[in-house]
Amino acid sequence: MTKTEKFIIEIKAIKEQLNMLQNKYAELYTDYEGDAFDDQTKYAAEFENLTLLVTHELSSQISFGVSNLQTLSKLIIFRKKHKEFSHEELISIIDKNINAKEKLELLKAKNIDEIKTEWNRIFKNISYEKLCEKLRLETS
Repeated sequence: MTKTEKFIIEIKAIKEQLNMLQNKYAELYTDYEGDAFDDQTKYAAEFENLTLLVTHELSSQISFGVSNLQTLSKLIIFRKKHKEFSHEELISIIDKNINAKEKLELLKAKNIDEIKTEWNRIFKNISYEKLCEKLRLETS
């Protein structure tokens, strides 16, 4: 098991703990409801919002982050495998219909159809450029 896989397992455990806490303490805000002072109900509602923020919202962000980590890991492996191609060449191969001259030049290095097929299998047909944007990778 890689360090990345171990890290993701531990992060997912934290996410599950947050989900458990959300369920266990969903009604915690009711301890703060009442009419001892003006707007106490509003304060209790804000308490509920904050408990949701530190449980449900953080859990959701962890899920998105884990997904992005897994995707970025696959992208790094893919880029290492096809290191002979620049970012721009990969955009041409994966995202665009390149012209015959470009295709001949790139074919000298590797079968671009295989690269595109591999990409679509790993990244479920998302465009190379869009994936880089999603992962906030500088592409120039």
